[in-house]
Amino acid sequence: MEDIGEIIRHTNMRDADAIEETKQRIKEIVRAKADYVRDIARMCEQMAEVLLTTIERSDFASAKRYCDLLVREGNNIASKGMDLRRDIEEAGYFTEAY
Repeated sequence: MEDIGEIIRHTNMRDADAIEETKQRIKEIVRAKADYVRDIARMCEQMAEVLLTTIERSDFASAKRYCDLLVREGNNIASKGMDLRRDIEEAGYFTEAY
């Protein structure tokens, strides 16, 4: 996805229309990234349900695989969540300034 810092750096700060266009573009990017983080969270929730089912069935080999997947996606959500937080901070600074 696009880098908000780069978008801001390439915006003509003397052009009100360019600033408004950048604000809208930033909003769309942040929204898309937030949707992606939400989708990962939903996927983790579904995998956790499957994990619990495999444990109930005493299928520990499958439970281990689902647990590994859950850990990997948990790390992914943490990473993407931090990226999103950084983008939100940059967007906040830009919108407060302009």
